[in-house]
Amino acid sequence: MKQTRRDFILEELNKHNELRISELIALLPDVSEMTIRRDLDFLAKKGFLVRTHGGAKLLPSSPDSAYDFDTRATLNKTSKSIIAKQALSFIDNECSIFFDAGSTTLELAQNISNLKIHGITNAPNVGIELLKNPNAQVILLGGILNKSTLSVAGAIPLQELDHLNIDIAFIAASGFSLTSGFTNAYSDECSLKQKVINMAKHVIILLDISKLNRVLPFTFARVGDVHTIILNQKPPQDILEHIHTQNVQLIYP
Repeated sequence: MKQTRRDFILEELNKHNELRISELIALLPDVSEMTIRRDLDFLAKKGFLVRTHGGAKLLPSSPDSAYDFDTRATLNKTSKSIIAKQALSFIDNECSIFFDAGSTTLELAQNISNLKIHGITNAPNVGIELLKNPNAQVILLGGILNKSTLSVAGAIPLQELDHLNIDIAFIAASGFSLTSGFTNAYSDECSLKQKVINMAKHVIILLDISKLNRVLPFTFARVGDVHTIILNQKPPQDILEHIHTQNVQLIYP
């Protein structure tokens, strides 16, 4: 019965792409709201969907090309710009900086002027943007390239990181919730993020507020594991209070 119910939820999500809990309650009148929430949390952990505020939506399938990344890079462009401009204040000359893969870190790389930096990245497109700065030295990590995220991960970049020093790390997150922390869809990318977080002197999470209360299959960090979180707008009060209790710097316009 439990599996049949979860299959039904997935079938409805395939039809509508996104559903609110109130809609699922109407579709499953004999099932409690708590049970539906547990089902959604279970399916999110298995990677079938992402939790949203008050419901869930299908986890995007992995594309066969980088086209979908290009599409994502154009979404919420204003939000990404706001985050990137706030992040720029942390960058100084002669810093060794890790730029994670992601559309927001790409935006940040596009906005760095002529500062003399040592840029480290696991994303070829971010590396290309950094090279446009004539004063930047760019270190591109090798490894297996994920066509969906345009990032490299696996054993090779983990080994390469052993020979590097990182002053500041700009890390991207695909989702965040109070219960699951910062999450991502790929376990090997999480391993790389975790290693960088452990290495860097200052870890900064770049997070679009639309990613709040979204849970993807793999957790790579909790709030207390990082130093600074940059958002494009003020978060809900419960998240705001949690971040403050962890003595983590929170920046938003």
